[in-house]
Amino acid sequence: MSRNGKFALVTGSSRGIGRGIALKLATEGVSVGIHYSTNKESAQDTLAGVRRAGSDGFLLQADVTQVEQVRGLFDRIRRRTCASTLTRSPPAPPCWRLAC
Repeated sequence: MSRNGKFALVTGSSRGIGRGIALKLATEGVSVGIHYSTNKESAQDTLAGVRRAGSDGFLLQADVTQVEQVRGLFDRIRRRTCASTLTRSPPAPPCWRLAC
């Protein structure tokens, strides 16, 4: 199934399972928000992989344990993508709504 034109924020996508999810989404044409907390180099490696897979994305740094940083994260996403709705599977809240 093609997901061209869609955007996904993948938290913790600088390595591990998050990286795998980001790369898989990229093969389906999804533009990916590569989130990292402290390891920018690994996040840049993930972004390079997303681009090699034929998609695009951008880096997003935030400590998701800090409410203000999470708000800033979604503000940056909204400015870059004009996304009206972002979702993530549990255990996070099921849906974040952003006004565009």
